[in-house]
Amino acid sequence: MLNPGLRSIRGWLAVTCLAAFMCCVWVGTGSGMTRSEVAAQAQAGLTKVDGLLADGQPGAAILEARRLFDQLGDDPLYGWQIEGRLGLALLRGGDAAQALPHLETVMRHAPNDHVAHRNLAVALLALGKKGRALTEFGLVVELAPLDFDARLEYGQFLAEFHDVRGSVEQLEVARKLCPDCLEADRSLAGVLLASRKFSAAVEPLQKLMARDPTPWARMNLGLSLAGAGRDVDLLHFLDGLAPEGLSAAETNLSIEAEGRLLEFHRSLACLRALSDPNALPGGLAEELLTDHGFWGRVSLNLLESGYYPEGLEAAELAINLDPENVVYRNNRVVLLLKLDREDEAAEEWDEVLRLDPSLEAKETE
Repeated sequence: MLNPGLRSIRGWLAVTCLAAFMCCVWVGTGSGMTRSEVAAQAQAGLTKVDGLLADGQPGAAILEARRLFDQLGDDPLYGWQIEGRLGLALLRGGDAAQALPHLETVMRHAPNDHVAHRNLAVALLALGKKGRALTEFGLVVELAPLDFDARLEYGQFLAEFHDVRGSVEQLEVARKLCPDCLEADRSLAGVLLASRKFSAAVEPLQKLMARDPTPWARMNLGLSLAGAGRDVDLLHFLDGLAPEGLSAAETNLSIEAEGRLLEFHRSLACLRALSDPNALPGGLAEELLTDHGFWGRVSLNLLESGYYPEGLEAAELAINLDPENVVYRNNRVVLLLKLDREDEAAEEWDEVLRLDPSLEAKETE
């Protein structure tokens, strides 16, 4: 989620252009400079500070802004602008506490400047004043409703306050303002996933997979399709990835979805891959070899599909990995009976009762 202290901070990168037509001597500092000389010095200094900030040199920017503020800080026209740059430089340098009073001074002179509100919000957030920061982020959006970054940050910040509805609204607006900005899709998907709104998360994740198929987008799209109950779409998605190899988690998702659809092809391929690597596109993830839950699911799928010998083989793999598991052993009993191996089934049932004596009472009811 949002960490404004780490995101790039937009500062004043444009100096207010005001006509400097006064030729009288400025008496504010006793320097004897004319208004045109003051304007030239202020604008040159502000440009230098902006350049240092743009180059990622906040320390040098602080020194330059302090020097300029000492010289022209009491100028009624440029003083507050210079103070704003000093506050921004301090904020960029990680000193939000010192930056705050300077940024608040700017707010008194430019209450309708959305960038000033944004910088103040970042400082407040860094100081743990989340309530005031939230108000300031809201004002940024009010003052600049078409600003993509403002909507994105406000949406991310609302998510931190667990305002899912408000966050989704802001992030949806951000996506419309900049359809090609994938950061909004990632943020929206993250908010929806965290609130378990899997159906809604599918669309932004599909967009990410089409444009920027990271492991995060890939895994979460699979989880969202599963969470949304879209098993057919999930298997279609995973089958498309299979030739390059599925992760252990993705293979588990495919086996679980296959079971819900009463299918068996993937389960059978996973079992056969133990002896024939070519039986499964992309091979079998190594972690699955020791995953008893995975083989238990494979066994159940094969049992329900009528592949009894194969189901028994998978059940025995699961039991070897987790010998005390009653479910796996019970499934083995069923599979042995399906194969007319009653004596072995009886022995296995004795083991089941040893592990869970309560089943004997249920058997006699």
